[in-house]
Amino acid sequence: MRIAIAVLVVLVAGCAAPAETASIDGDWLLVSGIDVVADWPVTMEIDGETWRARVCNWMGAEVDLTGGRFVVGEVERTNMSCGPEVDAVENAFLEAIWLVEEASAVGDELALEDSDTRLVFVRRSEVEPAALVDTRWSVETLVDGDTARTPDAEAWIEFGSDGTFSGWTGCRDLTGTFALAGPDVSMTSLAADGECPPDLVDQDGFVIGVLEAPTATIEGDRLTLSASGGDGLVLVLP
Repeated sequence: MRIAIAVLVVLVAGCAAPAETASIDGDWLLVSGIDVVADWPVTMEIDGETWRARVCNWMGAEVDLTGGRFVVGEVERTNMSCGPEVDAVENAFLEAIWLVEEASAVGDELALEDSDTRLVFVRRSEVEPAALVDTRWSVETLVDGDTARTPDAEAWIEFGSDGTFSGWTGCRDLTGTFALAGPDVSMTSLAADGECPPDLVDQDGFVIGVLEAPTATIEGDRLTLSASGGDGLVLVLP
């Protein structure tokens, strides 16, 4: 009888379901590991084999996540300066990212680490409508892949609490409707009215292209609208 019981215990233990490892895909906010500057959060997005991050500049690379690894490849980034303190944070973060080798996630917390470095992130919250709507956001930066530039003419967008929005590309009026789904802003309709001079046609098309299907991030007084392919708009409160 003792032998039978012992065998049964082994069989039951062998059938136990393995612990599930949380996916690390998604949007993350750094909460410890390096010192940051107020109103300049360190954010990161992981999507399969693609890694993107932002402090002042956008950064991106392919990432190897096999077997719990976290190893980024050659990093491309935009080349803006946001002041000595912010630039120092960005450089420290990038140096740490190159050093880490392992990733582990439990619930809404992610740790990237090696023997000397540990960066801890939490999942970024869904965009709260109250933080987005009834505010006019001015376009500060156009992010075109790995290049960032200031707009050639003033551009802005305002989301209404009734699900409508209005805006200005720099040369044309924008109107339409939108809906929020987590961090994504679904532009259910989008129309532009007016004509653009030749020197603003590119900016007009870029702004409209980003607004077709953006992901929204609000950190302090800064709104980032990101489109697929690395394009985006950085907007600030007036």
